[in-house]
Parts: sequence; structure tokens; C-alpha cells
Amino acid sequence: LIETIRSWKVACTNPLSTTVFFVLCHHYVHQIAIETVLVIWNKIEGILHSILLLHL
Repeated sequence: LIETIRSWKVACTNPLSTTVFFVLCHHYVHQIAIETVLVIWNKIEGILHSILLLHL
């Protein structure tokens, strides 16, 4: 835990580390967002298929 706090202090004082950290965070969040959208879209698509099959 102390190591984590120390690395956070270094990251906060070092602009380059902070930039890298934010870029990685942004990339990670972006990936999660894309995956979430795909999962939701698959569910919507499944529901639409079910509705279409019921009406046919």
C-alpha cells in the first residue's frame, strides 16, 4: 500500500507520468465503453429478432 501511495506521489509530481497515466486510463475507459455498447446492442438486437419472429 505504501508503495502505491509513493508511486501516486511520483505520478502526481511528474508531468510525464501523469500524462501516461491519463492516456492509459482514457484508453481503458474507451475500451470498456465500446464493449458495453456492443453488449447492449447485442441484447437489443436479440430482443428485436424475438419480436420479429413472434410477428412473422
